[in-house]
Amino acid sequence: MKAPSKISTHLLIRAQSHTDDPVNFAIISLSPEWKERTATRFHSITEFDTDKDHNWVGYWESPIVYFHLPEMHVLEEGLLSAGEDHGIVVLDPGDLESFAAPLNKLEGHQFLITKQGIGHYVAYANGTGEKYWTAEFDVRRFL
Repeated sequence: MKAPSKISTHLLIRAQSHTDDPVNFAIISLSPEWKERTATRFHSITEFDTDKDHNWVGYWESPIVYFHLPEMHVLEEGLLSAGEDHGIVVLDPGDLESFAAPLNKLEGHQFLITKQGIGHYVAYANGTGEKYWTAEFDVRRFL
């Protein structure tokens, strides 16, 4: 994996879990289908702009892979700067398979979007209900 020198469709984002599982990053696939689907979803959410009690909408989907990656590798390779939560990256063939996967099998992937355009992903471990989640990001930046 490396910082992009060309257009890429992968977002590296910080992630975490409330367990001892060493997950600290995730990759979100920003495919053309993801962009189209997310734009449609965001547009439908903005219709609730006047409803002060309506805060976010959740969708079941999983174009995301959680994993562990040493923090020093991320900084040394220039994938993210200190204090950054996410950035576009270019994946080399086999990168996803080489990352240390979560100890638990994840299911129940959700994509939550607020009417202000802030999104994040949540997943739950199969059978245990342990929760994994990403940092928030401005969805509009990637549409």
